[in-house]
Amino acid sequence: MKKLLSSALVGIALMLFVAPTAFAAEFIAPDSESGNVTLSAGETHRNVYVAGGTVFINSDIAGDLYAAGSNIVVESSIEDDVVIGAGSVTLNGQVGGDIRIGGGDVIINGQVDGDVIVAGGTLLISERASVGGDLYAAGGDLTIEAPVIGTVKIDGAAVKLNSNMPGSVQVIAAESFTIGSKAVIPGNISYKGKTDAVVQDGAQIGTVDFKKMEDHGNKASRMLAALF
Repeated sequence: MKKLLSSALVGIALMLFVAPTAFAAEFIAPDSESGNVTLSAGETHRNVYVAGGTVFINSDIAGDLYAAGSNIVVESSIEDDVVIGAGSVTLNGQVGGDIRIGGGDVIINGQVDGDVIVAGGTLLISERASVGGDLYAAGGDLTIEAPVIGTVKIDGAAVKLNSNMPGSVQVIAAESFTIGSKAVIPGNISYKGKTDAVVQDGAQIGTVDFKKMEDHGNKASRMLAALF
């Protein structure tokens, strides 16, 4: 995981030095004493590139957000895309575009209009969230409680799906795969793992196409590289 996070931070750092030429960007440095960054409510920001220890964003951002740090919390709305590399990430605001995250612990509680691509140690997309596009996730413990409109591709150790997923669903789970009681997955679920899927009472699913997994490989590293 340290290697994954280092790769994410390198990718973000490169972005911090390559500003888009088509429109204005804001480069925000951390506080000289604390090493942290806070964007307060009521402030106006556009196309933000920020790095620091703890990064707390409570101001709406027009355009995109690129952020790196040890701990990143986003409480506000982001108009377009979000790209983050951090030890821990919490997104509570709405995102109008796509999300790409490499992190240790990732929590998404807000509405995402586009795609979500995440590589991390743990991932929780809570029932407060929603994904309007596709979901691609790789890591350790991956729990999806939010509805996902598009394609779902998951590669993890312990995977739980517990929401409405009308599109294609593909899962690789090295340790366990649980389909929760609130899951509504009408189509075929393609699943590779070492054990049968656990289907909880109340789940509404089509079929589970189970294939015994011989070699899990290192797809998390490849997916993280794809983030950038």
